[in-house]
Amino acid sequence: MKRKGEIHVDWIISVALFTLYTIGLIAFMRPGVYQTDTSDMLINLLEEKFREDVSVIVYRTPLMIEGSEISESGTYGIQIDFPFEGILANFDMKNNNWESVPFQITTAPSKKMTATLDFHKEEKNVFWLLQYPGVIYDPVIPRCEGECIVPLHTWGSREEIEGLSKKNLRYVIGMNYDSLKQQWGFPGEFSIVASDMNGNILYSVNDNIPAGATVISKEIRKSAIDENYNREEIIVTLKAW
Repeated sequence: MKRKGEIHVDWIISVALFTLYTIGLIAFMRPGVYQTDTSDMLINLLEEKFREDVSVIVYRTPLMIEGSEISESGTYGIQIDFPFEGILANFDMKNNNWESVPFQITTAPSKKMTATLDFHKEEKNVFWLLQYPGVIYDPVIPRCEGECIVPLHTWGSREEIEGLSKKNLRYVIGMNYDSLKQQWGFPGEFSIVASDMNGNILYSVNDNIPAGATVISKEIRKSAIDENYNREEIIVTLKAW
């Protein structure tokens, strides 16, 4: 006759075996559960890799300079303190018509910004400092006729725009599919299609999906930002299988 403790152990073993059998039976009857998990993993990985390579944060800051200090409207060389951090080659300066102006940042003996700007007397002249990580600008060197003036000026609020870098988007889409797949370490197959808001395709990679493939997709709606800070709303459709 079994003792009470032995009966208790046998009961635990029986329950464990029954539980394992039930789980195995469910997995056998519902193979789509594993398939769904795998598809979710693939599309999430694809989105992560795409965003890592293409996402960007661009900064724009207005610079307001009083024209009352100048004798007449015209072109002047200015030099003011430069209070911003970052890679200097990632900065550019635009006038209010969004045209690049001669502009330079120096760091010795202190960080200064020199620019050649067109001023209108008795007006508040507005210029824009653009910082675009990953873009290298090659601005025209500014000139000061005689000494640079140090005008009364105010930096406005820094605007932060998150979007997709058009430069990086063109690079990623333009890569060889197999090279991109290897670079991302992607274990399945994928497709990327970028289109404008009217559905016109702008960029695509591997948009030929084989018949019968189980495909899962995800859309990203963002502003695509070019080197001049021009923005275009686009839709990026990611597909994985």
